[in-house]
Amino acid sequence: TFNYDSVTETLTISGEGDITGYYWTGTNASPFQYCTVKHIVIEEGITALGNYIFHYVYDIESFSIPASVTTIQVYAMSYATFVGGAGNGFTVAEGNESFCADNGTLYDKNKTKLIKFVNSGLTEFTVPVTVSSIEQEAFYNDVTLEKLVLNGSNLVLQSYAIRDAKIKHLEINEGVKSLGDYCSIDS
Repeated sequence: TFNYDSVTETLTISGEGDITGYYWTGTNASPFQYCTVKHIVIEEGITALGNYIFHYVYDIESFSIPASVTTIQVYAMSYATFVGGAGNGFTVAEGNESFCADNGTLYDKNKTKLIKFVNSGLTEFTVPVTVSSIEQEAFYNDVTLEKLVLNGSNLVLQSYAIRDAKIKHLEINEGVKSLGDYCSIDS
């Protein structure tokens, strides 16, 4: 079930099981495509966020993930934009065994995959050394940083991991294995 509160600009998704079956265009496109939504709340009971569910959703300030979510497909937030700032970004419920958030940024539980970076007021960001994979569109065009430092042992950036992000200085340290296809910055 989807509920949108136009006063608070909050989208709440409730129910049981996976949310799947959307495509990037056509009659099966997400009902939220090209919408501005400030707050997204996924309630307990939802287990998976399928591809394109938040395709082209703009200006997200907060995104709450319950303990029950075990899967977020790679294109679930394709072209979605987040508004940076202190306190903005992802929160993950205690007890979630698949994901965690740190300072608004979404990771897998063990912090080996950086899924989506949200700039919560930082001017510089250093990828934690535990991260071995930066996922597609983790750093999208809504990201503005003075400096991004890539660290890690065998760190791999997936295709489009950095996509049109506004980064003035990119530091690539020893241990970065692959930059992936189509990575681009707008300095």
